[in-house]
Amino acid sequence: MLLPNLALAQGVTFTPGHILANMEKSAWLSTRRGAKRAAYVIAAPWCPYCKQLYETILATPQDIDYRFVFMGFRQYGPAVVNAFFSDADDQVGLFYSDTGARNSALSPRASDLFGHINLVTGHLMAPDFGSMTLGENVGSATPVGFAYPSVVLRDGGNDSIVSIMGAWMYLDQIGEFCATQAATAPDPARYGDYLRAAPQVSRSAQNFFAREADTPYFAAPVPDAPFVDQIRANSAYPSVGTVAFGGEDWVAVRAFTSTDALQFARRSGFYTQ
Repeated sequence: MLLPNLALAQGVTFTPGHILANMEKSAWLSTRRGAKRAAYVIAAPWCPYCKQLYETILATPQDIDYRFVFMGFRQYGPAVVNAFFSDADDQVGLFYSDTGARNSALSPRASDLFGHINLVTGHLMAPDFGSMTLGENVGSATPVGFAYPSVVLRDGGNDSIVSIMGAWMYLDQIGEFCATQAATAPDPARYGDYLRAAPQVSRSAQNFFAREADTPYFAAPVPDAPFVDQIRANSAYPSVGTVAFGGEDWVAVRAFTSTDALQFARRSGFYTQ
């Protein structure tokens, strides 16, 4: 079970709108590029229920791009990242067609960095999924607030944002009420340079103190990455070090007590002493 590093956190409450926005900003694979609508599938590449949902999507003609936000990679990370860099219309199908695929042009660290973006995003928001969850609790269990797969989307019928478990049983209904516009999400290709570069952390014994209240942390050192945490003014997490990427320096801290997944904040928002 992942335990968040909450010692000095401000205590972020993730609203349904915030959860959907972070899903849009996560690193996802498409099932139907060019679709006008989108839904976000919280999934694990090893989960048989996630594959069952994908197969049901294939058999259901809809103008919806079911965007799979894979996390908990296990040995499947290289194949997920290989599909991410593909121009295939159905990247999820490409992954399932060869779960042992590799991209020799990428650093072995690329799959860890990709997986950590989604792991940090999903698991830090997990406690707030309960109020928006519909459907039957079927799928691969997790120790957090959702099961694999869970589908997040906007319900156009009442303009609410929901998370649906057991979604393969509800695809017809999703097709009727899904109102998430595909074009509202940032281009996932913005993670490409980050994954290719796989920047290393420059280790530092310094702690970095926030200059202002509500200083934000993100799931990756990339513009428009999911916002996952915030810290009080003049407070500091124990720092791992800094990362230089995209013309900026970022402070890196552990997101959980039990993994090496990191969350990042702009160095310009901090001071040392």
